[in-house]
Amino acid sequence: MRARSYKYINTGHDDCRLIEGPQEATVAYFNTSKGYNQGYPLEIKVVNCQVVEIDFPKGGHLDMHHIDPTEIDDGGDAEIMDDEGRDWHIHFDSSKEGNDRSDSDDDQEKKRVEQDNESNI
Repeated sequence: MRARSYKYINTGHDDCRLIEGPQEATVAYFNTSKGYNQGYPLEIKVVNCQVVEIDFPKGGHLDMHHIDPTEIDDGGDAEIMDDEGRDWHIHFDSSKEGNDRSDSDDDQEKKRVEQDNESNI
């Protein structure tokens, strides 16, 4: 499975309150074929209120060759499937430096992601 063409979903949208560029986010990873899941704080590249790249601490990344640009919803979340069929749930926390979201659902979503991550440790 290959990612589709590299194009922006939200070109011209000014309503995104998330700052463009690298942002820290909580990322939950699911590999259903292996029955594996894990949560990580990772750096995510944001362009036009979309996730365009997931960067890993040791230098690896998922970019336009592995994922399609994916819109970040009003709650600060994006759901992505990469070219290997793995699912990535990304959540941007408004309280972290560089993130500018102020949605009231952010705290509830953060708690849900943290609880999911804790139960998988």
